[in-house]
Amino acid sequence: MAHVSIIGTGNMGQAISGVVTKGGNTVEVFNQSSADTPVTGAFVADTPKPRPALVAFFSMANRRKRLHCEVIDTISRDNVRVADTVIPSLALIEQMTERRAPLPAFAPRSRAAKYYEQLWAEVRDGS
Repeated sequence: MAHVSIIGTGNMGQAISGVVTKGGNTVEVFNQSSADTPVTGAFVADTPKPRPALVAFFSMANRRKRLHCEVIDTISRDNVRVADTVIPSLALIEQMTERRAPLPAFAPRSRAAKYYEQLWAEVRDGS
């Protein structure tokens, strides 16, 4: 089993948490209401060694938009782990806000949920 810390809140955190916990793993979510100070990049820098591994990923990406494609394709991956899995902009993902639930709770077999499962597999396996 793995333990995953998610920095931030909102749809993406909910979706990732829903996928990760489905396999019996544990999730801890850090946000501004979790502590007296806002969560920033210093949160990880101030963590005692060994520090947790960070994985950046793109979400709500629209491959029909030139700028989205350019940023995803050209961002530097030197010294930073960036996931190959890109979470696309899909109406079903936006519905997490309306439903106040992660995708696995209301659309577990959807294409959108599969992207989160793929992202989790990539993070979990270190690929």
